[in-house]
Amino acid sequence: IKMFSQSGTWNLEIKDDGKGFNVENTNAGNGLANMSVRTKELKGVLSVRSNQDMGTTICAKFEIENINY
Repeated sequence: IKMFSQSGTWNLEIKDDGKGFNVENTNAGNGLANMSVRTKELKGVLSVRSNQDMGTTICAKFEIENINY
């Protein structure tokens, strides 16, 4: 898990080296759907990259100016 700021954005990156999954076919569970909803509520962007047998990377990016402390 990484958290960092870069070029006016606050970034959260979660990465693993597991078995991966097909991003186009994610019908099981609510995890990714909930992450997407919560990211949008904070005016952010969520991206998910996964490859079979190569793991998964989930990134959430938020414009720093949109973050209320």
